[in-house]
Amino acid sequence: MSARPQIVSPESTTPALRRVDTTPLEPSKEPAREVEPTVYEAMDRAAHAAVAKATSGLAPSVLAEAWMDWAVHLAVSPGKQLQLMQTAIQNSQALWGLALGAARADTNAAPDRRFAGNGWRKYPFSVWTQAHLMTGGGGRTPRKASTGSRRRMKT
Repeated sequence: MSARPQIVSPESTTPALRRVDTTPLEPSKEPAREVEPTVYEAMDRAAHAAVAKATSGLAPSVLAEAWMDWAVHLAVSPGKQLQLMQTAIQNSQALWGLALGAARADTNAAPDRRFAGNGWRKYPFSVWTQAHLMTGGGGRTPRKASTGSRRRMKT
C-alpha cells in the first residue's frame, strides 16, 4: 500500500507577522570607508569614460541607429548613389588636376575663414584645402543620403 501525500494549506505554512522596529538607526561613529573598485569595474569605468568622450556623451546605440538609418536610405536610393559617385569622380579629377599643376584652385567658391591665410593658397597646402572642401569639410558635398532620412513635417 502506498502512502498518500499529505495536503498542507497555505495558511499553515505562512509565518506569523512580526511587529517591525521603526526607530531610526544611529549614525556610525566610524568614518565611511571607500570601497576600492575591482579591476573589472575599473576597466569598465575607463572604457565607458572613453566612449562618452568620443561620442560627446551620446549613447553609442543612438549613433549606430542614426548611421543605420542613413545607410539603409542610401542603400535603397540608386539615384542618390549615382549622384554621389558622379560628384566624387568630378572632385577626384579636379583634385588630381590641382595636385599635378594642370588646374588652378577654385577661386569662385565661398571663402572659408579657416583658409583665409596666404599660406593656404600655396602648394601643397592649396591641394589640402581643396581636398578638405571637396570631401564635405566646407559644406559643398551633400551629407544627406536621401529625403527619407529627415523628419517629415505634418501640415
